[in-house]
Amino acid sequence: MDINKTMEAAFNKQIEAELWSANIYLGMAFWFKKEGWNGFASWLFKQADEERGHALDMADYLIARGGVPT
Repeated sequence: MDINKTMEAAFNKQIEAELWSANIYLGMAFWFKKEGWNGFASWLFKQADEERGHALDMADYLIARGGVPT
């Protein structure tokens, strides 16, 4: 079943947002780690992984329906 182009574009926009969020979390995690705030850093690394996971799940969904993650 092919996904329509409007939905494909919407999914790609959300994938981009999830990956952008993951990068922000990573940047903050590195800063906290450098400053010795390891608890905050650990939590932020987990948040980055979660956002990346959302992006990967959506990409898999798109591929399964004939879409192309960009």
